[in-house]
Amino acid sequence: MESNLIEKIPVHIHHFDSEQPTQLRLIKNQEIQSLEEQIKSLKKKKSKLKSEKLIQLNAQEKKYLEEISSLQKENSEKLSQENGKLDSLKKFQQDQEEKQLKELQELEGHHQNEIKIREARFSNTLNDEYRRYYALREDLDEIRLKFDNELSSILLNHEQKMKGLADFYNEKINQVQDSYTKLLDVMRKDSNEYENHINHLEEEHEMEFHQIKEKKNIELKREKEKTEEYNRLEQTQKELETNTTIDKEAIQNEVHILESSHKSLVSEVENLRNKLNKTEEQIRERDDVISRKENTIKELKAFNIHLINFHFVLNQKIATLKEERDPLDRKIKEKESSIRDMYNELLEEFSKKNSLKEKSGKLKDKNKAVEELNNHLRNQIFQNKRKMTLFQSELAQMIRTTEKDKLIQALKDLYDKQIKRAKTEEVELQASSKNSDVRETLIEASFQKSQKEILKYHMSVKERLNSIQKQNKQYQKEKTQAIFKKQHENAFLISTCNELRNEKQRLLKIISKLEDQKNTLNQLLPINTTKSGSQKITHSASVPAFSDMPSGNIGLNIGQLPDKKNPSGKLQSIVIQLDKNRDKLAQQTMEFKKLEQKVTEIMNEHKE
Repeated sequence: MESNLIEKIPVHIHHFDSEQPTQLRLIKNQEIQSLEEQIKSLKKKKSKLKSEKLIQLNAQEKKYLEEISSLQKENSEKLSQENGKLDSLKKFQQDQEEKQLKELQELEGHHQNEIKIREARFSNTLNDEYRRYYALREDLDEIRLKFDNELSSILLNHEQKMKGLADFYNEKINQVQDSYTKLLDVMRKDSNEYENHINHLEEEHEMEFHQIKEKKNIELKREKEKTEEYNRLEQTQKELETNTTIDKEAIQNEVHILESSHKSLVSEVENLRNKLNKTEEQIRERDDVISRKENTIKELKAFNIHLINFHFVLNQKIATLKEERDPLDRKIKEKESSIRDMYNELLEEFSKKNSLKEKSGKLKDKNKAVEELNNHLRNQIFQNKRKMTLFQSELAQMIRTTEKDKLIQALKDLYDKQIKRAKTEEVELQASSKNSDVRETLIEASFQKSQKEILKYHMSVKERLNSIQKQNKQYQKEKTQAIFKKQHENAFLISTCNELRNEKQRLLKIISKLEDQKNTLNQLLPINTTKSGSQKITHSASVPAFSDMPSGNIGLNIGQLPDKKNPSGKLQSIVIQLDKNRDKLAQQTMEFKKLEQKVTEIMNEHKE
């Protein structure tokens, strides 16, 4: 209707001044009145439409405000729920740590009890323990392989996710750029149409109003103002372009930050592998030390060979007993060292698992923050699209009008709407800044909690260090006591060896006296004797002479004396006790070295 009425209005409406030509004054008064009535009716309709549009805009603003309040409530409820989940997870973590500490204490007590009972048990369960040991070694190798595979799979998944996020953001940015270019093309087309329409109007006015130059100048000024407003709109568009570029750079910076975090994780994995290599080198050095100690033990055994030379038979018996006892002692030593190594490896794996859990929690938090940012960017893009569609529709409605006054008023209304929208956007930005402040407070709270957990971990490490130092002191006391005992036992053994040497010298003196008596008897006997004498000699020949008796028989007869004068049992017990003492000392020295290495490692970790 409005367009039809506008078409019916003649062009000569705006030119009833005194300066008009005589041809234009011939218009009838009735036509003028009818045209004025039409103008009034159009103004009334225009005012009604304005009021209706204002009512609609107010209703839409109320709806938007209600939606914003509902969204804020939902976000606050979600934040409270997530905080509750965080608290529950931390409680669960604390419970797990307490359980694990209790299990460690129980395992330590059980381990000490097993150490007390092992001397009675190892004789029957050596074969089973060997089988278990090899099975555990296989399980441990499998666990290490699984751990390496899991770690590699985690890294691959992380890289894939990072690539997917980068592609997703690049696609979004490309979509935004495409939509922006399309909008620019539409704006350019609209501006060209607008300029063509203005040129057409100018030509018509030049044809009809050559004499009214002053009014034309006024209209030109108005058109200049319109062009300035149009330039302002172009500046706003440029500002939107700059904002989109800034958002794009921020997203790229976030991608770079995530890539740097990925690189840091890879470097941490390499550091862990280097630590494993260092531990293997330390184990090799320990094996070298053990081999050196074994060589020293062999040298000491070579020095003790002179103690075995007391008697050949006793030496053979002692050698057979040693051959039967040495493999058992070696098996016991290997079993003890393997059990201790397994315990240490289990503790190391437990600490590694805890560190990996902490890292996974941090990565989950980072992923949540990235998802929140993605949702925020999606909402912003959706709002920008909606604003552009509204702006396009309003421009299309504005272009339909052909009169300059109405175009000017439409442009003013559009400008006012844009200002109102800018104000609402500022309010929304303030609200989002508040939400960002809430997010920052949450991040600070989580950071403080993580600091508290780290302090708790350091305190637990200090307590463990103190307990280990106390254990080390106790072991040192026990070592000194054992050394004193071994010294007393060695002194007793040395005294017994001296007694045996004295007994040997006494027996040698007796043997020398008997040989002297034999020589004197042989000298006293005559060479040429009578038959009776020969019979006596033959009778005496039936008895073996001392020269014919071997020295070994003398030794054996001496060995067949009663227990009070027989040194065989004493020598055997002395040699066995010496071997036991040496083995125990070697074990204790190895244990003390391991404890010292553990203490140094823990101190180095604490310093780091």
